[in-house]
Amino acid sequence: MNRLPGPVMTVDPKSLTEEFLARLGFPATVAEQPCEDGGMLLNIETEDAGRLIGRQGKTLLEIQYLINRMIYTADASHPRVSLDVGGYRSQIQEARVAEAKAAAE
Repeated sequence: MNRLPGPVMTVDPKSLTEEFLARLGFPATVAEQPCEDGGMLLNIETEDAGRLIGRQGKTLLEIQYLINRMIYTADASHPRVSLDVGGYRSQIQEARVAEAKAAAE
């Protein structure tokens, strides 16, 4: 896709995510955390975490995709943003590590 020259908008992923979730009906607080790969992790806390995560995390992944597309549209050089709700991703990662260790034994 060819981008037209012009002023580059700066995007605040935290406020963008908070507003996006509020418009979807999920009042939430978002905390930023830098990632090891140079990206950004946004930790989301909400009372309706299960609906926001969705089955097998699919809703969360779809929202993450949309947030990244909106950020990229405004600033193509912005690092990738990952979303986590209530520690869901870290729990899944820990479970996968435990499964891998069990399979290796």
